[in-house]
Amino acid sequence: MAGNSTRRLTALLSALLLFLAGCTAQQDFRVVRQQDQQDAAVHRGGVPVPAIKTWLCYYDDSQGPEAYSLFDLVVLDGHHHPPLVRASGSRPLFLGYLSVGEVEASGPLWSAASGQPYLVKRNEFWDSWIVDVRDPAWQQLVFENADSILSQGFDGLFLDTFDSSLGLLEGDKGQAYQGTTEALRHILSTLRNKHPAKLLAVNRGLPALSSLAPLIDFVVIEDLFSYYADAEQGYVKVDAQTRDILLGQAAEGVRINPDLTVLTLDYADSDQIDLAREAIDFSRARGFIPYVSTIALDQVFFHTLHY
Repeated sequence: MAGNSTRRLTALLSALLLFLAGCTAQQDFRVVRQQDQQDAAVHRGGVPVPAIKTWLCYYDDSQGPEAYSLFDLVVLDGHHHPPLVRASGSRPLFLGYLSVGEVEASGPLWSAASGQPYLVKRNEFWDSWIVDVRDPAWQQLVFENADSILSQGFDGLFLDTFDSSLGLLEGDKGQAYQGTTEALRHILSTLRNKHPAKLLAVNRGLPALSSLAPLIDFVVIEDLFSYYADAEQGYVKVDAQTRDILLGQAAEGVRINPDLTVLTLDYADSDQIDLAREAIDFSRARGFIPYVSTIALDQVFFHTLHY
């Protein structure tokens, strides 16, 4: 009898644990934890990183410190940007943009990249070329560009176009690009080792985040709530199924690296205030740090400071 009672009790406890686990899995995905993160520094990979409440992504130089100094974290183009001026203390933090998976046909790296075998196919929307990140020559160019950007006074790097590289793994020719995820991880690992005190942010790359998360400080979920569809449709909401996939991928990254900060980048026209507010509320409800802009990212918008 005692043995049967023990087994019944064990079974009940197991069922209760499974029930609680299921409830937890269905809760909103939250990243911000209850430990004075708003004011205290958290340590990521042994490097203290100040907690932030707001961020800005801006790729122009017509507006300067009078605008961007209102934000905690500021992402600027790595080569074409306004002066880096801190308003007080160590704020804002500056990250310089660096494209890893593509090279602009009119950008500063084109003279070195033009005609190279690592150019895979053209991205006509942005007038750029998707590259094979496994190529050592391209990796060396990335590292040299990173050194150049960081030498200007940036606190870290905003690494973009990982999705372009990962997209090569899809379709009939995907087998030819096996090793792309490992190459992206190698690039991040090298940057981390070369610049251990610098911050690293990756824009998307979510299908590979489980591999990349331990090496980075920030991940950006671009187009989480709203995005630019085309000239005819303009800015529209992301469908729920796609949104859930993105949230799941980000959750896995945070599970692996609990100190990973999740930023979101959504898009709305300058007069679509309601859409911008919805995007902001959606991100904040999940503990993310939002920013909303137009697709060109050439203006400073203050939605996240006012709402």
